[in-house]
This record gives sequence, C-alpha cells and structure tokens, in this order.
Amino acid sequence: MTTPEIVVSRVGAWRGYAVEWHEGMSVLLSRRNRLYSADGIGGTPTLIGEVPLSLGTRLASSPRLGQRLLRTMFYNVVSLGDARWLVTFGNRIGILSPAGWTEIVLPRPSRVLRGGIAVSPSGTVWFGEYWDNVDRGPMSIYRWDAGATRAEVAHVFERGSIYHVHGVSWDPYRRAMVCLTGDRTGECRMLLTRDEFATFEVIGAGSEDWRAVSVVSVPDGWLYGTDAEFETNVIAHVDAKTGYRTVLKHVEGPVYYSRRWGPDGVFGVTAERCAIMPHPEAVLLLVEAGGVRPLVRFEKDLGRSRLAWRLFMPGTLNFAGGPGHDQYCFVSGVALRGLDAQVLVLSRS
Repeated sequence: MTTPEIVVSRVGAWRGYAVEWHEGMSVLLSRRNRLYSADGIGGTPTLIGEVPLSLGTRLASSPRLGQRLLRTMFYNVVSLGDARWLVTFGNRIGILSPAGWTEIVLPRPSRVLRGGIAVSPSGTVWFGEYWDNVDRGPMSIYRWDAGATRAEVAHVFERGSIYHVHGVSWDPYRRAMVCLTGDRTGECRMLLTRDEFATFEVIGAGSEDWRAVSVVSVPDGWLYGTDAEFETNVIAHVDAKTGYRTVLKHVEGPVYYSRRWGPDGVFGVTAERCAIMPHPEAVLLLVEAGGVRPLVRFEKDLGRSRLAWRLFMPGTLNFAGGPGHDQYCFVSGVALRGLDAQVLVLSRS
C-alpha cells in the first residue's frame, strides 16, 4: 500500500481502537466508551476515562456490530487543556478527564458529526444539530462556554430552511467560522460568519454542488468534497476573493471527512450505498499542489445491501482531530472490509 512520497501502513498495535486526537507524537485513542492516551505510533494506550453507559447499552454495544447499530462511539474529541477533553459520544456531549465525566445539557439530544465542532480564539465551542429532521423543523447552532453546565442556542435556522447542520469549523485565515448545512436542493449551504452567527456571508448555496460534510480552509479559500446522493461527486476549491468554484477531480462517491495535513489535504470517499454509488468503496485521497491522487481503497463490509448500510453505518475513513503532525496522519476505519476498528498511518517518505 504505497505511492511515491507517501507510505500507508497499518498500526497493528492499535487494532480495535480509533484515533480521535493527534498533536505532535501524542494521540488519543478510543475503544467502545473509553478514551486512552498514547505516545508514538503504536504506543501503549493508557486509560483517561470513560463515558458512563447503562448496563443494557453496555451489553448491547459490546459486540462491534452492536456498537455500530447503536452508534455508541466517539464522534469528536477536543482539547480544553489541563487534561480535560470536550467529547461528543453518540447523541451526548460532555467533559471527560481523569476525574470523571461531566454531562453538558443540550436543549434536545443531538449528534454532532465528526469534525463538526469549532473552537473560536476565545475558547467558546460551537456546533450544530444533526438528526433526522424529516419535518424540516427549526435547527439550532449551539455555543458552549468553559465552566457552563449547558449549551446555549446561538442561532436558529427557521422551519423549512434546512434538514440539519453538517458541521461548524474554524477558518484561521479569515478568522471566521464556516457552517455547512444540507441535504436537499435549497438546503445545501456553505456559510461564513465573522460575528459568531449574528450574520452570514454565503460562500455557496443551492444544489448538491454545495452539499458538504467537512471543509478544509486554505490560505486562498476552501477545499471540500461534495456529499451528493444524486449527482456526481467532486473535490472542489472555492476562491475566497472571487467566489469562483473550481472542480479539481470527479470522485466515485460522497465525501464525508477531510482534514489539513501539512501543505496538503486528505479526503475520504465514503462507501455509501446511495443512488450514484452501486458498488460502495471507500477511497483515501491526497489533495496536493499537483492535483488529486488516490492512496488506498477499501470495500464496504457486509456486502452492498442498503439495509446493512443504514443499520450498521456506511464505510468511512475517519481522520483524527487536533493539530496533527506534518509527517504523519492517522486514519481510522469504520464498516470497511479489512479496516473496521483498525488504524492506518500516512507517512511522508
């Protein structure tokens, strides 16, 4: 599994784990409802703490398929300093530390998609609601300030305007936040707010051309992959000054997750049994100055059944949060043949 200049390797010592946070050579790993720290590639995990579960949930999610069915897993881990971590787990959010778990109260339970949390320079945490909003009711952006016991509503998308919020991310180059919404035509938006959600600038909106789950901010704009269900998916660049959108590459399926890696971006095509992807296969892509190239591919596990995809999750390539390391990038697999609950490391040779 090699390409020129980039080596893709398995981290066998972390089989059964996922990498949630990466800073220098220090990482945070998760396994079921527990969070661990480790140093170096393949370092021995040391328990930090666990998210409390009821006995029934613990038993039901003990098998890997049970965990996937119930979504009892970490989605976001964000450093708060002083060995404290803001965590989203299933549809819960709280603070995890060696002292234990402290739940943060939400107005209503909501999942936050991986990479969907922004931390502004003031330390305030921002995220949006993600759940099956079939009635197209109002959807909220929340803010949480250090020391608070509950998250407060920062903005409300009015009834009928969106399906749900895919994510919020901090853009260090514009010193602003990017907000992504979906899913249908008219609901797909890429928005920029410079004043903590009081107002928005529209980067792009309308069709599935602007349906995205994650975005990578770069000095001259934004890189993103589309999460289209009915149109051909692409990796695209939007120029921050002109608003011009350039398609860099057509890809096989929807892109959920991405991150900045040194001077480049890494993107994961998701193995999702949607209308435009009859043969679901996840693809890890490197977006660099010379273009876009695939690094490795994995088939969806449990076959091509739409039911298996719905119940036991699409096949995703998940990137660790945190500042990372210019020479190494960790990728965790979910619902992929030969990579479920396993970790890859990308290395620059």
